[in-house]
Amino acid sequence: PASGPCPTFTDLASTDPTTKDFIAKFEKKITQDSNISKDSQVTLEATTYDAMMAMAQIMRQKSITPSTPLQQARNTIKDGLASLKDYKGVNGNISMGANGEATWAPFYLVAKGGKWVGIKP
Repeated sequence: PASGPCPTFTDLASTDPTTKDFIAKFEKKITQDSNISKDSQVTLEATTYDAMMAMAQIMRQKSITPSTPLQQARNTIKDGLASLKDYKGVNGNISMGANGEATWAPFYLVAKGGKWVGIKP
C-alpha cells in the first residue's frame, strides 16, 4: 500500500462555511454510478467550480454581457484572471502568480486505517 502525504485541493472536513456549503450541495446531487470515488468527484468539481466562479466574478465586475464584442470580452477576462488576488473560493483564497500560475495553499491527505485523513503541512 502507498504511504506518505498526498496533496489535494479540497479539505473535505473543512469548517469553512463556503467549503461546507459546496460539499453539502454537491453531495446531494452526486451519484455513485462512477468508477471515481465520491471524495475525488467533490475535489475535481470544487476546483472547476472555483475557476468558473472566478471568471463569472470578473465578468460581473467588468460588465461583460452577451453584447460585449468577443475579443474585448476575452481580453478583459484574461486581464482579470492575470490580476486575480485572494479570490475566496471553495478551495480557499486563490491568486495568480507573476507567470500566470494559480496559487493557493494545498491541503494534504494521508492514508490511515484505510481512510484519507487531512494533515497540516
